[in-house]
Amino acid sequence: MTGSGRAVDVEVNVFEVDDTVVFKHYFEDEKVFARLKPFYNHSQYRFDVPPEEFAELRSFLAEHGYELVVVEAVSKFVVVVEKYTAHPENIFTDSVMQRSTDGHNCFLLTDQYAVAGAVAEGATRLSDIDLPNPFR
Repeated sequence: MTGSGRAVDVEVNVFEVDDTVVFKHYFEDEKVFARLKPFYNHSQYRFDVPPEEFAELRSFLAEHGYELVVVEAVSKFVVVVEKYTAHPENIFTDSVMQRSTDGHNCFLLTDQYAVAGAVAEGATRLSDIDLPNPFR
């Protein structure tokens, strides 16, 4: 239950990267999306929220059945694919953010289900390879 007494319908993972709170989720409710629209990054298909606005936005979403879950261990949501090789089919759909480092494309994914799917299709967990975390 949220603080308002309403049951949580959906949990959405959020990540703090480069002093911004980022997340990716499709919100069907027009009222909810209208409130989030100023934070929508159209070119990246995600929400970028300044930290000073996060608490208010989190409360608003809780009132509408969404719990924003701040992920502390961001690296557990990162998979890696060598550049210029085949990528898992849904990696771009499930990716909140992508960065390149040391000949690899690194993808910050929405949830552990997406991580497991990408690994099953050939991606490597960041924890299983000797690369720095590009999402700090």
